[in-house]
Amino acid sequence: MDLASLDQSRRERYRDAVRFVLLVAALLVSLGAAPQGGAEMVGTWDLTVSGPQESSSAVLVVKERDGELTARWSGVLGTLDAVDTTFKAGELRLVLEVTSTTDGSTFTKVRLPFRARLEDDRLEGTLRSPSGDDLTVQGSRAG
Repeated sequence: MDLASLDQSRRERYRDAVRFVLLVAALLVSLGAAPQGGAEMVGTWDLTVSGPQESSSAVLVVKERDGELTARWSGVLGTLDAVDTTFKAGELRLVLEVTSTTDGSTFTKVRLPFRARLEDDRLEGTLRSPSGDDLTVQGSRAG
């Protein structure tokens, strides 16, 4: 289109329309480049789990596959694949399922929720213990 043949008003509307289209295109490109939910959590995390009496170490490995997060926890509870793993608004949530027994013959599945905030590449949160206490968890990226 030849801008010289348009009157001033039509040229301004045409330029405004072109600017709008370019702005929308830039916005769509930037949204497509944004990390998927939880991509910033992917990696290996060294954790310290602290209770009223003692502390222990754990390792959390978070992976992403097809836009879904998976997590594996290794620590005093053994190595467990987490369920219900999500990352939303800066908070990682997952559940560890362990089998527990009090008498050696009756076994019960216990769900231990974990939630932690991600701030400056550090995790701080809580893990529910099998006895129902909230344990403090702090961690940083491994390596």
